[in-house]
Amino acid sequence: QGGSQSTARRFNIFLGQQLFTPQDKTLRDPDPDDRPYAGWINGGVDFLEDADRQMLDRFRIQFGLIGPAALGKVTQNNTHLTIDVPRSQGWDKQLHTEPTLGLTLDRHRRFIGDLDDTISVDVIPAGRIALGNAFDDVAIGARARIGQNLRADYGLPRIEPGPLGTAYFNANALSPRSRFGWSVFIGAEGRAVGRNIFLDGNTFAASPS
Repeated sequence: QGGSQSTARRFNIFLGQQLFTPQDKTLRDPDPDDRPYAGWINGGVDFLEDADRQMLDRFRIQFGLIGPAALGKVTQNNTHLTIDVPRSQGWDKQLHTEPTLGLTLDRHRRFIGDLDDTISVDVIPAGRIALGNAFDDVAIGARARIGQNLRADYGLPRIEPGPLGTAYFNANALSPRSRFGWSVFIGAEGRAVGRNIFLDGNTFAASPS
């Protein structure tokens, strides 16, 4: 804490697997005009800094692996077998193995007002820059919320590369009247995309795209 400004810092470690498939999964030779098959195992760390519960900055370092080693075919087809759904036929034409590295910087700015002792409304414009061999994009958007204990977070986390969101949460910002929180929200985002490996194909080798 410096001067009259309070600063809260957090970090978030994440690990996940994402699968990308074309619309028609019955074809052994997928439609070349549709998105290619791809699996992606990725993980990393977010560094978050919240200034006065009004502005949140996030810096993300993300590592990953695309291709057969990401086990997308195993995950999807074994799941489909378990729930008795036809298996996807085109995984042999997926993107080739490629490691990924990405850096992301985003900022969320909160404007908030209290309707009564428990209910608040806020508007959170946000922007993001993402660089790496998986994604290069610039995004700007905003969301509006109404609810209780809104100051404890900046909205729901999203599976990226989805709309702007963050896993930040500050329990110290919860109201002493109630630690229960809820919200209803609406938002929109626009994005300028330089590269998306899951649409454009592998970086250093010929591949479906």
